[in-house]
Amino acid sequence: MIKEVGRLNIDDYKLLDAQVEKIFRNMDKGKDTLAIKQITDLGNTANYFVREELGKRLATYTGEGNLDQVCGDLLGDFIYGIRA
Repeated sequence: MIKEVGRLNIDDYKLLDAQVEKIFRNMDKGKDTLAIKQITDLGNTANYFVREELGKRLATYTGEGNLDQVCGDLLGDFIYGIRA
């Protein structure tokens, strides 16, 4: 489990990388709703560092899915952690 508070260590980065790879695979397979759920679960945290690193990693997506549209839609979410 990734830390709820504070800076991330190498194990947290590995977990985050694994989760982002799952999101990318689901986007490539056209499973947008599952990818949105995974992004929401990861982003809905009080830890700023998790949200920051998640955004950096999602920005590197070069696959077939429409991740830009998905992330754009999440900007309107009522939960701050998701919008951030």
